Amino acid sequence: DFSLADQVVNDRGLHDRYAREVAACDSSVGVLLDELRRRGLYDEALIVFAADHSEALGEHGLIGHVENVYDDLIRVPLVVKPPRAAGLKPGQRRRDLASLVDVLPTVLAQLGRPPLAGARGRDLLDPAAARGDDDAVFAETHRPQAKRTLYALRGARHKIVHEPATGAWEFYDLRRDPG
Repeated sequence: DFSLADQVVNDRGLHDRYAREVAACDSSVGVLLDELRRRGLYDEALIVFAADHSEALGEHGLIGHVENVYDDLIRVPLVVKPPRAAGLKPGQRRRDLASLVDVLPTVLAQLGRPPLAGARGRDLLDPAAARGDDDAVFAETHRPQAKRTLYALRGARHKIVHEPATGAWEFYDLRRDPG
């Protein structure tokens, strides 16, 4: 007796297929960046690459991306290459939390446009706007795509998850239980 999750965890096929998909995406990004360089547009371009979720390939017994808000599903790449005129040092890494709601304010600030009224988020390229250890970002998964609705607040050290349908709460100390 076995489940689909058991098959996938023990089957390199899914991992290999996912690796090929990542490699194809990486290759396409390379083509785009090479074309921007060839046209002389790269240095002054604002380039943002982001993902809204990762994929579970058997971790926590899950396949896909909608069934939970574990960190391996919600901690995703967010890469911002500012225009050279922004004067920022290339290759800098920020360790404070970021969220996809930060992408629009970042782009608008780089375009010299004011923030949208009532919009959440911050300019990721403004060091003064860094989130502190007490700040948190929001994640969710919900019906009908997922079997259950979950809401999460993740801070630098802790994460709390709520399932409204059952009233259940989960609390994680991410230093002691990073997985």
